[in-house]
Amino acid sequence: MIDIILKFPKSTIYFFRFSRQYVNKAVYRHIMTMVLAIILLRGHRTYANASRLFLDGRHKSCISRCFTDAVFPGFTLQEDMGKRLLREAFLVPPSNGRTDKIPGAKRKAYIIIDGTAQKKHGKKMENKIIYKKGYTSDHLFVMGLLYFPDTGARIPLPRRLYRTKEYCKKHGYKYRSQVKLAEQMLKYANLPDDIDVTVIFDSFFPSEGVINAIKRKGYHFVCSVRDNRVDINRDKQLKVICQEHISEGRIKNRFEIRVSSKRSRYNQPSANKYETKIFITYTEKLVISKMGEVLVVFSRKEDEKSELKNMRYILTDKMDINTVEILTIYSYRWQIELYFKELKSYLGLGNYQMLPFRAIVRHIDCVIMAFMYLEYLRICKLHKEPSSKQWRYSRTLEMSYVLQHEVRMTNLAYLKRVIKDESSFVKLEQKLMEKLPLVA
Repeated sequence: MIDIILKFPKSTIYFFRFSRQYVNKAVYRHIMTMVLAIILLRGHRTYANASRLFLDGRHKSCISRCFTDAVFPGFTLQEDMGKRLLREAFLVPPSNGRTDKIPGAKRKAYIIIDGTAQKKHGKKMENKIIYKKGYTSDHLFVMGLLYFPDTGARIPLPRRLYRTKEYCKKHGYKYRSQVKLAEQMLKYANLPDDIDVTVIFDSFFPSEGVINAIKRKGYHFVCSVRDNRVDINRDKQLKVICQEHISEGRIKNRFEIRVSSKRSRYNQPSANKYETKIFITYTEKLVISKMGEVLVVFSRKEDEKSELKNMRYILTDKMDINTVEILTIYSYRWQIELYFKELKSYLGLGNYQMLPFRAIVRHIDCVIMAFMYLEYLRICKLHKEPSSKQWRYSRTLEMSYVLQHEVRMTNLAYLKRVIKDESSFVKLEQKLMEKLPLVA
């Protein structure tokens, strides 16, 4: 059964109330309509269903027109919502129950950066990346996630769009690679000064520009790199240095770290459990080209047989932490993979069939705002019940059920008020009869 929404829930109006200063009333209602439709209409996300979801949606094409309209500041809205989410997240006490702060200590947060590709096969869709054989085509987006491990809060950073050279030439945009987009994301990240920020990314992003952007902001980084990086002092690649360490028997330190379980479904209670992973490592200080002096952790899993082939090189400029802390911080990178999975599986990140790339971008913006809204609901629940494990470990699917319950309670409260007036109830009954094919 698909819910019909008679009135917007109070939490929806409260969360989106500041958006009214950026858009007119029609677009403001369209944004709330589309966000609720994305969350509630799993498997039935079409513009027609989204407009029928609300009894006052007179024109089925109004949301579609909104997506192709020129006035839709999705990037600005994400920035504003991210700031408010950050303020709300700071009010949640840590999971260990301690609210006291060490004098001079900063709260730890991690910016996780990665790109995601959405495979599309439409021949007339704009801004697609066609691979050599021509079998698949992608739309690429560079995403960022601000993660607080003490409370589990996840705040998306405003998305960055990858535009192909052909698309940029056609529409007059400046071409930027994915690495440049990640550099821009860090450059314009506006975070409070009382946060100790560490940036985490994989081996695709550690360019000189990204590293310099991190240093200018006063952040630190923990990342993996490819084995062809060169140590300036020895003038050798990391794979050569690693081979020397293996032959001399240096890579033998055994460490255990606890990470979130990846095998279990993260929307189930079993996902709250942790699993222990064992790594064989060796750590030393090197001067890597275009990165400066860093700590390099040569690590592999204990159950992997081939030492050199399965070796991973994890680098950090935080010189005062040990190997276990480096491995633990890098394990947080998995949070952005879960973020992508939730966007695609439960919020329909790839459920679009629009031809103009501008309309596709606005669909992506609504999906990200839907995730922000659900995270806002979770944080509000944590304010009321700080010790509740249910709200601390809830994720997108569970919070969508919470929103569905809130929508139904709002509808019931509205019906109770209307039923007292017989004339109003007759009008409501007529409208509900029009919707019967949708809810049958």
